[in-house]
Amino acid sequence: MSVQTRLHALILVLAAALGGVAHAAHPADTGREFSAAEYAAFNAALANDAEAGTPPLMLRGYVPLYPVSRVLAGMTGVCVLEFTIDATGKAVDVARVRQDDEKMCDHAVLSLRHWEFQPAMRDGNPQRTRHRVPITYSFE
Repeated sequence: MSVQTRLHALILVLAAALGGVAHAAHPADTGREFSAAEYAAFNAALANDAEAGTPPLMLRGYVPLYPVSRVLAGMTGVCVLEFTIDATGKAVDVARVRQDDEKMCDHAVLSLRHWEFQPAMRDGNPQRTRHRVPITYSFE
């Protein structure tokens, strides 16, 4: 990866981070909020995971920050997280199933802790559900 490409990627990462800090509802340790298409894709995956009943629904999520040191090094990777959506809609019991890079996975875990969900429902009662999500760090 050329120096110019790395600098461009770094500028994008910094712009996303600084933009996030300026928005009061946006946690400083996460990137931008998911787009409508990203919400739709994520919620479709949650629906596929669901057993009988109403599947959980992501209400608010943030793209994990790309660690600056990894951007400058031109590193890419995947972090697969497994987590439980509890009865209150919080992501808990986060486990790293796969991590190509520990620092990238650290950022993914930090971001996941700020995600908000409507829990799965069965017979009118909120249910705890377990899910797996891959977080891909790339320059595309």
